[in-house]
Parts: sequence; C-alpha cells; structure tokens
Amino acid sequence: MPNHGIAIWDRRDIKSQILEPQCRRFTKIFVIIDKLSGAADLYGPAPQSSFDEARPSDRKFQRVIAEENLATIASRMEREIRFDPDLWIVAVEDRDGRTFFETI
Repeated sequence: MPNHGIAIWDRRDIKSQILEPQCRRFTKIFVIIDKLSGAADLYGPAPQSSFDEARPSDRKFQRVIAEENLATIASRMEREIRFDPDLWIVAVEDRDGRTFFETI
C-alpha cells in the first residue's frame, strides 16, 4: 500500500518547497490551479524533451486541462493515481489563475 502524504504550502512557498532541484524526493507532481470561480486548470509534468540541457533537474509543467470544473480534474487525477499511486497533487487557489512556476 502506498504511503500518501499531505502537505499544505502558501503559494509563495511553492517554488522553494516542491519545484527546486533539491526537491527531487517527489515523484510526479500535478498542480491544480483553482480560480475560485468554478473553473480550474490542471498542470502536469512537461515532457523530457522540453528541458534545458544546462538545467536538466529543473521542473517544468504543461497545462493538461484548461478551464474545467473540479469534478473533471478529480476524475483525471483518479486515473493518474491508478497508474502511479506515488504522485503528488498540489492545489493552489488563485483568482487570476497564476501558476507561480515555469510552464511550457
């Protein structure tokens, strides 16, 4: 049985807590940006081909789902968890939909 963990960070801490290279202890990370309007975006790991050779351990994300309701995103995450139960899901509430991390 996988060991699930929950962590809560302020949005200002996202970069320092989960996105920096020293944070490789996390496996696959998905980020939900809840716009507090009923709509949300889901970001997942970017393909390896999008990484800069000078900074290969940086994390980059790509938008997987845009402007959907949270039920749709939850359904997608259930499928991802069945595939890889050791992933992390970070939820950020931001009315403007800002990501606070690097996207492709």
